[in-house]
Amino acid sequence: LLKALLLAGVPLEGDMGRGALCAAIWRGDMHIINMLLDAKAHINTSDADARSPLRVAAEKGRMDILNILLDAGAVQNYPSSVEEPAFMVALKKGHNDIAKLLLLRFPASVNMPDREGLTPLAWAVDKKQVETAQMLIDAGAKLYPERLTKLQFDILNTAVDRDSIELVNMLLAAKADPNLYASDKSSALINASIRGNVQIVKELLSARADTEI
Repeated sequence: LLKALLLAGVPLEGDMGRGALCAAIWRGDMHIINMLLDAKAHINTSDADARSPLRVAAEKGRMDILNILLDAGAVQNYPSSVEEPAFMVALKKGHNDIAKLLLLRFPASVNMPDREGLTPLAWAVDKKQVETAQMLIDAGAKLYPERLTKLQFDILNTAVDRDSIELVNMLLAAKADPNLYASDKSSALINASIRGNVQIVKELLSARADTEI
């Protein structure tokens, strides 16, 4: 049927054909994917749910399809109110091999926020993903993005909230400021003291956290 439609000149994009490539990727149907690409399906057109082909491949964890799309010229989508960057989707789904490939191909992804304004590093710290956070820092993730949202409070305080000495030390080594206030006006040191985390308090004091704020 698909072949007949293509031969009949049915458009692959627009209202009639929009999302055909994304649907094939979601199903993992390599035969149809190759047919659509051979028929010049638009490699970066999103489906009706605002998902790009690259984003769908990242979500499904299909490295083989991802490589085909990249070779065909797929590019990283930019976040919007409805769309998530493919790199962020790969991280959230735990497809770290795909995330690393996308980061290699699109280095700017390291600071590209999701649709709620959360950066990859902020997400990793919030979820206590220590290895992922280190990968992002090594790739140049910013500790303090220029534009902060209500979810983007002080990242060091987030690590304290999660009682993660590993993340706290990692962020301090990356020059996190121990004297910034979180959205609730508490500092990392105040937060750690309230939580009774002696080890984190010790590390913050060693990093010259101000005891007077």
